[in-house]
Amino acid sequence: MRPKSGGLQPAIELAALAQVNPRQLWVVVPAKVVDEWGDNFAKTQSEMRSFIRSVQDGLEALKAASAALEIPEPPSVRLPEGILLGGLSAVAQRLFDAAIVLDVHEEARRRAGIRFSLEEPPARKGSPPNDCIIVEHCLELAVALKAVHYSPPCVFVSSNTNYYCQGRGLHPDLQRSFQDANLQFAPNLAAAKSILGV
Repeated sequence: MRPKSGGLQPAIELAALAQVNPRQLWVVVPAKVVDEWGDNFAKTQSEMRSFIRSVQDGLEALKAASAALEIPEPPSVRLPEGILLGGLSAVAQRLFDAAIVLDVHEEARRRAGIRFSLEEPPARKGSPPNDCIIVEHCLELAVALKAVHYSPPCVFVSSNTNYYCQGRGLHPDLQRSFQDANLQFAPNLAAAKSILGV
C-alpha cells in the first residue's frame, strides 16, 4: 500500500491467484508478520494519506506557477483521497487475508537469535530481531518443501532492501542459505510475479 509506482497491479493479480479455488498461488507469512501488520497498518494508511495530499499540493503549486508565468495552466485535478486510500487498503487486506500463517518454530527462533546476536543480515545494529525471525521461519519452510521435492518456485518478498540486499542483489551472507533452501528473493511484488511466471 506504500506509494511506489507499479506495485498495485501485481498485488491485485497475486491476491486474485491466492483466492481462487483451487488456489494458483500460496501466500505464506510467519506469525511475526501478523504482529507487524497489526502494529503498522494504520501507520501505513497515514503515510499514504500524506502522500496523496502532498501530490495534490504539488499539482496546485504547478497550476499556480503556470498562472504566474502566464503559460497554459494544467487542468485542476482533485484526487479522491478516501476512495484511493480505501481501494489500496482493500487490496493489501485481500492479499494478507489470503495468507497462511506459519506456526512459531523453535529451531527457527533459535537460529534467528543467533543471526541477530551476530548482526548477520537482515540484522542491523539497533534494529529489532523481527526480520531475523521472519527470514528464518521462511527458510525453515522452504527447506521442508525442498525435502518433499516441491517443485514450483518459492519466493521471499521484502521491500526492505537496506536489510536484505547489498547493491542490487541479495546480501552475500544470505545467498547461501537462500540457495540451499531453493528460496528466491524479490524486492517487490512485480519481481515476485516475474519469478513465479504468473
